[in-house]
Amino acid sequence: MIQKILIGTNGLPPHVGGLENLTDDLALYLHKMGHDVTVVVSSDYGFPQQNRNYKTVTLDSLLLRRLPVPKASRRNFTYLSELRESKYDQIILQSHLFISNWILGLIFRKKSKLTWINYGGSPVKHSSKLVSKLIEIYEYLGFKILEYCCDRRLAQSVKSAQRLPQVSAKTYIINNCVPETLLDLPLRRGRIELVSKIIFVGRFVEDKRLLELLEQVNRAIKKLDEIDSSIQNRIFLSIIGNGPLKKAVLEFLKSQLKIDCVVKELPDRNSVISEMLSHDLLIQFPLSEGQPGVTLEALTVGLPILTTPIDECLQSLDGVFVCDSSSYASKLVSIMTSRKPFEVNVEINRQHLRAHHSVSETTRRILEIE
Repeated sequence: MIQKILIGTNGLPPHVGGLENLTDDLALYLHKMGHDVTVVVSSDYGFPQQNRNYKTVTLDSLLLRRLPVPKASRRNFTYLSELRESKYDQIILQSHLFISNWILGLIFRKKSKLTWINYGGSPVKHSSKLVSKLIEIYEYLGFKILEYCCDRRLAQSVKSAQRLPQVSAKTYIINNCVPETLLDLPLRRGRIELVSKIIFVGRFVEDKRLLELLEQVNRAIKKLDEIDSSIQNRIFLSIIGNGPLKKAVLEFLKSQLKIDCVVKELPDRNSVISEMLSHDLLIQFPLSEGQPGVTLEALTVGLPILTTPIDECLQSLDGVFVCDSSSYASKLVSIMTSRKPFEVNVEINRQHLRAHHSVSETTRRILEIE
């Protein structure tokens, strides 16, 4: 049955991010299936919207760090009035963190079937205790608003489902996904003789623990220097992304890290995949994660990953090294000094991803859940 579907989210590519890519993947696939899809975007983040096969509505917003806050502008009122008069079979609100989703939820409550998708496995963190408390209050407010508005709740993983208190809306587990174009990609990383080029991909924000990751890398480099001072000369670090911690990241690299490195923001997913194909190891250090898109993409092309604990369904895939925070630097040293070549079994991983993490499978789960 063809449906009229509205998706509320924070942004779309070319703004790089997991949720942005995921929204675009789902909307494109739903449109390809013949559904009438509209995506309401909280902000364009300074990147004008591209022409897409599905309809987009971009709200006028102020940006408070990562958070888009819709303005009380005439254009926004016009958009919302037009949306309110439309009839939708399904409305999918991605995350409780966006004020625009609170507004959409309240407007369409009892008018359409409302679904709230809770993404991510880790709470937003900040170095300031006061700011962290304010974020906690803000999250709780959004949580209660969407609990009040929505008929059902989807969660990206068991961890993301358990992160917040139980809600009255029924919760279903769905998976994060990657498009079939990546699963069918002819290119793959191939055999790795010696790990020299390491890469991080993600937002430069507190909850990704990038600065803590760089401290772990620095510890590993010092240990490597004790083993063989020439090793650090072959190591290269690429940091791909952007965010409010960029200045702190650049300062750390300049003052602390004694290896060659580069920090850059890439325009799209294809560029990120190209970088992955030319590196030997993806490094992550999250406090907690659900099913990060960058992890799925790395496994799709055969790039191994070193991470602190992530969703259990990903840990069973080939090429994922998982260790706790206290042993991270030692594990990195072990990987980089290993003389045993290895190669990720891409086809085994892709078979698993096709069955559980393809866009078609995730879309089917969303549409079939009652």
